[in-house]
Amino acid sequence: MSAHTLHIRTESPELLIEFELPPGTHAKIGASPKAEITLPLTGIPPFSCTLGRFHDGRLYLADLDGTISRRVDLPDILSIPPYYFRLYHPVEPKPEPTEPITPSQAQSRSAIASSISALFRRREEGAPPEK
Repeated sequence: MSAHTLHIRTESPELLIEFELPPGTHAKIGASPKAEITLPLTGIPPFSCTLGRFHDGRLYLADLDGTISRRVDLPDILSIPPYYFRLYHPVEPKPEPTEPITPSQAQSRSAIASSISALFRRREEGAPPEK
């Protein structure tokens, strides 16, 4: 599995497809065995759309004629009626655990409001902001 590995998945019916999409390449998606990403599901056209990756790594979705229809930010939902697919990297980073802020650590609303008011006063007076 590489950094260019992607997964496309649907829950109903259960289907998971893993594929590589290196920078500067694209793949046609559809039910046809000739599609680079074959979705063997009833109701999907033989060729539905194209998923591509620019040389800088950004993903896009394009119509079959090559017209880019939108940017793809992972994870994303891909709609190919009558199905919805989840498109994602196989190993998505887990969010970092955060510790809750206790009342002693948090500033009071009035302290925050005072800081904001002071900032606006300095700005109106033309003084540089404090660092």
